[in-house]
Amino acid sequence: MSTKSTTVQPATPEQIKDALVTAFGKLFTLSDVQDSRRRCFATIINFKSPKTGVLVSDILTPDEVGEILDRIRDAKVAYAVGSVDF
Repeated sequence: MSTKSTTVQPATPEQIKDALVTAFGKLFTLSDVQDSRRRCFATIINFKSPKTGVLVSDILTPDEVGEILDRIRDAKVAYAVGSVDF
């Protein structure tokens, strides 16, 4: 009986950013991201993974967190514009 050793590869920064966009995109509204950007930024950068216990601030730079907020905003705007008929 052979047993395979499986090693879990750590997530790349891009995978982490994608996961944060997905998770916080469900939490924040367009208004939150536009009007309360600092609060949203603080929420993301201080988020601690319940699975690994690692803080976002230990992995990503403030600029990368800003990019996450931009991606959330852009997705919300695209969704809203896509639902408008001309």
